Amino acid sequence: MRFGSAYGLFVAVVALCLLTQEAHAYVDPGRSSVVQQIMASGVTGLLVALRNFFGGLFGKSPSKTDEAGKDTDAKGRH
Repeated sequence: MRFGSAYGLFVAVVALCLLTQEAHAYVDPGRSSVVQQIMASGVTGLLVALRNFFGGLFGKSPSKTDEAGKDTDAKGRH
């Protein structure tokens, strides 16, 4: 890990600890948390689908293949 990223993370955690305020609300453990999870997973799925679509549109594929179209591993073996 680089020093700059560790320092930035430390500053962010300290800032969050020092700048918190008392909250007068809560997330209902029932229906609303399920709806929030569905929305978050939908947004994540949409982002992955868009990445795959635009990657394929511009010639980048999510999986590594050689010229013959066969799947290869990280070292180029079949």
